Amino acid sequence: MEIQIDPNTEQTIREALNQRIARTMRNVMPDIGEIILTSIEDRFDAQSAETPVFPLNTPAGAWKELQPSTLHRKKGGKILMGGQNAELRKQFSYRQDGNTLHITNSRTVGGHSLFLIHQFGAEAGKDGKSIIPARPMLALQQEEIEEIIDVIREGLSEP
Repeated sequence: MEIQIDPNTEQTIREALNQRIARTMRNVMPDIGEIILTSIEDRFDAQSAETPVFPLNTPAGAWKELQPSTLHRKKGGKILMGGQNAELRKQFSYRQDGNTLHITNSRTVGGHSLFLIHQFGAEAGKDGKSIIPARPMLALQQEEIEEIIDVIREGLSEP
């Protein structure tokens, strides 16, 4: 017994599947955006606690401690919690563009994205000799990744 699939039928099936996946992704993007925003909030909450709850073996690890010179300037010594950073956590949002989800933060300092400076680290100061270490805020934990996968699975199972 031999089964043959007409190439036109195969292409039609492929196109239908791609359309289904695209429609599902458009529909679940807001849920995924909320999961990511909650993850960022949780990371701020955890890092501002007396003992960070994200151990060093997580994808992003615990945020690096503040330098003594920075601690001297800041009240309370909380990482990314005071001064110009206080607004940072409040300005995260997401924007959906079709099947693409953009995580944004409008907080800038000197024309530079404060989010990107802290996410990836940067050189600072007049001579660039000061180093701002990376303190990733956008770093999904395994349970959050699984939650996103569940949202996509659920979306694909809907008629």
